[in-house]
Amino acid sequence: VFTHAQVDYLFEYDWYLIGLEIDGEHIGAPSNSEVGIIDTLFLDASDPDFFETTVCNVLAADINADDDQITFSNIVVSLDECTIAANTEFEFEYFPFFANHDGAVFDYYISIIDGPETGEDLALSIMNPDGDYAHYFNINLNVADIELSQISVYPNPTQETLSWVVNSSGTLNVRIYSAQGKLVKTVQNSLNSIDVSALSSGLYFIELQNNQAISRAKFLKR
Repeated sequence: VFTHAQVDYLFEYDWYLIGLEIDGEHIGAPSNSEVGIIDTLFLDASDPDFFETTVCNVLAADINADDDQITFSNIVVSLDECTIAANTEFEFEYFPFFANHDGAVFDYYISIIDGPETGEDLALSIMNPDGDYAHYFNINLNVADIELSQISVYPNPTQETLSWVVNSSGTLNVRIYSAQGKLVKTVQNSLNSIDVSALSSGLYFIELQNNQAISRAKFLKR
């Protein structure tokens, strides 16, 4: 339960992009040597407030936000070039999500992610006037946990079984979250794989826990 207004949470946290839903298609955010976390900031700068998100280029806009809607206006995009083609392709999907609706009203909602108490783990979803979505987590859901142990999942995308390599020994408790932050599957005391065949197609996050150490990674279910 939120103790204060949604718009306060919007400005209180840094956010990072985890993926898009464009025309019903799930598009995961890139993660490679050129693009790691896609930082997204909502800055309370009085009137107007300010929005900025960065892949290789930066998209910036003036915003006006209340508890369930945001207006993005005066949108500008920098003109740098990505060196990795996948990042350029992602920008061609991500930036028009906002830029094609300059001055329009977007809906948004923030939800608390189910799971163990690790601070305030939040998911932000923004819907543009076309009905497409951009999904974000607050920054402390990612950075601190990556430092605990590194995780590699495969095959990715997958259809039936997801396996992993992680710097940890013994069995693990496994949780899988949807792109919207909903807990969709849990398994106790798993060794190195999980059956995901029953999941719908889309972007997911897997969380592995061994004692107090938690690692997370994203994967695509075909």
